[in-house]
Amino acid sequence: MDSNAGAALGVAVAYVRVSDSLRDVQRDGNRVAAAGGSPKNSSSGPVPDYEMSLEVTCEICLAPWWSLQPDFQYIFHPGGATAQRDAVVLALRTRLLF
Repeated sequence: MDSNAGAALGVAVAYVRVSDSLRDVQRDGNRVAAAGGSPKNSSSGPVPDYEMSLEVTCEICLAPWWSLQPDFQYIFHPGGATAQRDAVVLALRTRLLF
C-alpha cells in the first residue's frame, strides 16, 4: 500500500461446491456402514455439499513506515459439511518498513 494513502478496504467471497461424484461416494459409504459394513472399508458421515467464505480486511497506514491490517473471515460449512459449525477467523497483520 502507498504510504501516503490512509486506508485500503478489501472484500472477498469464495464458494466451493463438492462434486456429485464425491457426494455419491459418501452416500454409498453411509449405506454400507448402516448395513453393518466393515469400518475399514466404509465410514459413516455427513454428505458434503459446499463451503463458502466471506472475508473483509482493511489496511490502515498509521505512519509512512507502519501499517496494520485487521482481517475477518466467516466460513459457512467448513470442510463442506453441515456437521461442522460455521467458523470465524480473526487475524491482525502488521508491517514495518526499515
